[in-house]
Order: sequence, then C-alpha cells, then structure tokens
Amino acid sequence: MNRLKQLVLLTFFFSFCFSKAQDRSSVTLELALKQISEHYEVNFNYAQKLIADIEVVTPNVALELTKTLTRINDQTGLLFTFLE
Repeated sequence: MNRLKQLVLLTFFFSFCFSKAQDRSSVTLELALKQISEHYEVNFNYAQKLIADIEVVTPNVALELTKTLTRINDQTGLLFTFLE
C-alpha cells in the first residue's frame, strides 16, 4: 500500500511539473521587448527586421530588469547595452 501512495504522489508531481512547463508560452521578441519597456519604463533600440522571427518565453516582469534581460539573452544570445 505504501508503494502505491508513493507512485500516486510521484505521478502527481510529474504531472504538475509538466503542466507548469506547458504554461510558459512564447511571444515574439518584439512583443517581449514592448512588454518589458512598458513595465520597467525603459526604451530599446533595434532593427525590427533582425528580430522579426525570434521567439522567446513570455518575460517575467516580476523579476528585476537585469534578470529579465538575462533570460532574454540566454534564449537569444543578444547582448544588451545600458545607456544612461
């Protein structure tokens, strides 16, 4: 009986993890930068043609700006330069 409980709990855990992974929708990089720009009140300069076909996971704006941009960088290889 104990084995059955473990199996049920393990199955539930993996199902939960899989469903969370499925929740991570993707958007175009242009839309992601727009969302980040509006939330953090920053501006981005980029060539629209160069990013048109790039998709990223929807940005988590609950993070600090630098962490959000690091996640975009990890997905795209793009580098961000901060100008003051």
